[in-house]
Amino acid sequence: MRPITVTLILAACALTSLSGRAADRVVIQGIEKDIEAGVLAYLSLDELPCTAPRWWVDRGHKKARSEVRAALESYGYYQSEIGSSLEWQEECWRADFSIELGEPVRINRAIMTAASPLGDEPGMQAILAESKLESGRRFTHDRYENQKRQMLDVAESLGYFDAAFQQHHVSIDPQLNTADLTIHLEGGERYRIGNLDIKQDALRPQLFDRYLTLKPGDPYSSSTSGNTYTRLLESGYYDRVALYPDLDNRSDGVVDLQVQATAGPRRNTLIGAGYATDT
Repeated sequence: MRPITVTLILAACALTSLSGRAADRVVIQGIEKDIEAGVLAYLSLDELPCTAPRWWVDRGHKKARSEVRAALESYGYYQSEIGSSLEWQEECWRADFSIELGEPVRINRAIMTAASPLGDEPGMQAILAESKLESGRRFTHDRYENQKRQMLDVAESLGYFDAAFQQHHVSIDPQLNTADLTIHLEGGERYRIGNLDIKQDALRPQLFDRYLTLKPGDPYSSSTSGNTYTRLLESGYYDRVALYPDLDNRSDGVVDLQVQATAGPRRNTLIGAGYATDT
């Protein structure tokens, strides 16, 4: 069965009256548009104009096959056949690539773990259970990197700021066309909130504290911080609010929290009308 042909012309190779220059032309056949876009992103040849020196274009074309192969491998295609040609036309050069993808690499085994206590967190267990790296699925580097990113995001959102991967590697068997994956995340200690460094001048401290849904000694959670952020904005006293842990100075399982709130229009209106800003 012949591959479906998809042709993408980046720009027509014709001189324009405005610039007097022609754009380069690259044509790719045999792959779907989403993969084609990824291949074009890898191609340094794609960036050269029609006016580029011939030796420069020749050099880019020689590099193109390895760049195309690297792009296809990122999508899980390690058995691709790549054909290419370069023609010099009157106004511009033209590069053609024909690709037969072959069978994709499929996941044979995926071992993904997070050490306790991080591994016992419901959020981490959900990320591992919902992973798209299950056996039999086509392997792509994007899915692999996305899985790692999601695991780290969960760790940081729960205050495991020292989380780091102790193992993360992919083993491709080109003969069997399979991939074995290993990801192991060490979370370390969950940080607790230390001092609250509050910068605001719209309310008395006792009234401001009523909007806080966190306090020193609590385990850090971006969800709890988010609740405080929402409450402060919805109070109407502030138009800008920022909450963030002082990660550079964390130590001994404790991290200080910076809370900054800038007074908004409502406060200014109340002052103008003669009302107290904290009532």
